[in-house]
Amino acid sequence: MEKYKKRFSLILADDHPLYLEGLVSVLHGEFMITGIAADDKELFTLLKSSQPDVTLIGLKTPGSNGINAVREISLLYPEIKIILFSLAYDKALEEELKLAGIKGYLLRDVNVNTLADKINRVAAGEMVFDYDACQDQEMPRYRTSA
Repeated sequence: MEKYKKRFSLILADDHPLYLEGLVSVLHGEFMITGIAADDKELFTLLKSSQPDVTLIGLKTPGSNGINAVREISLLYPEIKIILFSLAYDKALEEELKLAGIKGYLLRDVNVNTLADKINRVAAGEMVFDYDACQDQEMPRYRTSA
């Protein structure tokens, strides 16, 4: 965090409670986590009361395919930077997500230090996408940790 003078605020949204708890556990020292949501309804309730610097959203949560949530957040809260994370990386979907307003698209198996760095970079105004890390650019990629 040395290179970022501000401690950015963050809302996390995903439908897997264990994954959310893990994210909170590893990110709470680096970011001000202002809320966690299990679905879009909870996410939008949180966004009404706490508009974070960044929202980290699982691509598919109950009641959403991710893209609709991105579009709505971008429309209602254009200052909030949105990062989607997923098990698979789809280059065609990335283009649609960029048009919807996303600032980052990451694979779920990113390591903790890299994740924190990428969130900080998005909060500071960069766009961050994991596609460059994938070797096969012809089809969606699935990565597994070694």
